[in-house]
Amino acid sequence: MNKPKVVVIGLDGSSWDLVNLMMAEGRLPNLKTMQTKGMSSTLESTHPAHSAPAWTSFATGLYPTQHGCLDFLVVNNDLTDVDIIDSTKITSETIYETMVRHGRKPILINLPNTFPPKLKSEITITSLMTRGDKYIYPESLKAKYPALQNYRLSPNAKLRSTNNFTPYVEDLCRLEQERIAGAKELFSNEPWDFFFFLSSGTDWVSHVVYDKALREHYQPAWKMWDIMDDFIGWIMQQMDADTTLLVMSDHGFKVYDEIFYLNRWLEEQGYLATTSGTGSFQASHTKLSREIETMQGKRTQIKVGKGLRNVLKSSVWLERAAKWFYHHIFKRFVPVNVTIDLTLDLAKTKIGFPRGSMASMLYINDRGRFKNGIVPAEQRTGLRDELVSKLQPLVEEVLTAETVYGDAPLLPNSPDLFISSDKYYLSGSLHSAALYEKTTKNYHDKRGMFLAYGQAIDHRTMPTSSIMQMAPTIMQAMSLPVQQQHRGQPMDIFKPTSPLHQPSQREQATEQYALKQLVADIDL
Repeated sequence: MNKPKVVVIGLDGSSWDLVNLMMAEGRLPNLKTMQTKGMSSTLESTHPAHSAPAWTSFATGLYPTQHGCLDFLVVNNDLTDVDIIDSTKITSETIYETMVRHGRKPILINLPNTFPPKLKSEITITSLMTRGDKYIYPESLKAKYPALQNYRLSPNAKLRSTNNFTPYVEDLCRLEQERIAGAKELFSNEPWDFFFFLSSGTDWVSHVVYDKALREHYQPAWKMWDIMDDFIGWIMQQMDADTTLLVMSDHGFKVYDEIFYLNRWLEEQGYLATTSGTGSFQASHTKLSREIETMQGKRTQIKVGKGLRNVLKSSVWLERAAKWFYHHIFKRFVPVNVTIDLTLDLAKTKIGFPRGSMASMLYINDRGRFKNGIVPAEQRTGLRDELVSKLQPLVEEVLTAETVYGDAPLLPNSPDLFISSDKYYLSGSLHSAALYEKTTKNYHDKRGMFLAYGQAIDHRTMPTSSIMQMAPTIMQAMSLPVQQQHRGQPMDIFKPTSPLHQPSQREQATEQYALKQLVADIDL
């Protein structure tokens, strides 16, 4: 047997709900083949079920509270002091570094949190959080493979800003096809033992039209999965007997028909206060954010503070009317962007979520961890337990970090509570008048998907698996030792007659190697 190889195709944000629906309509024949002739399961995501922690856990085998990348923006010295994640935040050895240490060659295309590249000598195309215009490493690949000259890192921000989603979705499909063209060149012509390709398009499409794709069979969205299924079929045709193909998503997607404004509830309960202004942002912007700023720079920017928020807060109906008028009338005809400038008032905030997006985590503002913390360290546990008892009747899941991740060591600035709901989109917005709002919101679900295919793969019913099992499973599929740091166990996916069925030994990565990589392989 030659050295076994692994291909991982990521379908970011893909759910079995939509994929099964498409297969029932006769679509996605290659994913159907993987399902009927290989292994498949629901793949549970991390807590929180976001791309940044999930893909970093995929790459490290560590819980998010250990690798520290719990969101695209992470908390520093205060709840309003946030920093953008990048690969320099990962202080433990990744699976692709382990591969190189054992003489294997990885190719990484669009794996989140790979900027700046840790591997100078290996092929890496970094992901959406790239800062600057360089994202193909080595840069000489663009001259060698002309298809890579059309590789786009981010979608058309201008198309995303309109309410007409079809042109945006069609552009996303073109972007994915352009990426695949470059990926095929690398797959066919460069040496590799581990080939990773992530479709961001499946996630981007889902954020804007998952409800339409699921409930209305919206065909422009379905095309994205057709494109990826065709690519998976092409991979299957190129595979040899020593290659295992894994297809997975980092999380699923769900349609939420109601918003629960969690930070507003905390404010109403006396745990949180707001003030005019913004928090500090300790990093240069990504390529996508600069493109959005360029687009918005053509519009007049108006920031309003707590006064207007209090006016809108006085009436739910006034706020709803103002939102509708602004998004459907005003923005279409007047080149002005209006934002309500609010941040946490740290002198009066005991607990909160420091951003306006999905509020899947809560941080206690305690003195022991944060510069402007107000909660004494000895009161932290009592306050956390008090919040658990109050929130449990409102949302389905309120868990402490210890409940989620057991006795694994926690980084100092880990969240105190993880919250999820099947009913509500949990918003961290600070300027809502109402606690609840009836509206459609497409966002993440913790239930992703996993498929395995190849001559070594068994075929039988498979229980729910976890993204924490991906790192050790890939190591076993490549006949490499599982790292001691990996929190999960390899999945039982191989035929009993396959040499890969035997579990890999565990190995402790050397501190000298980790230090060497941290110093030598990071090139800003």
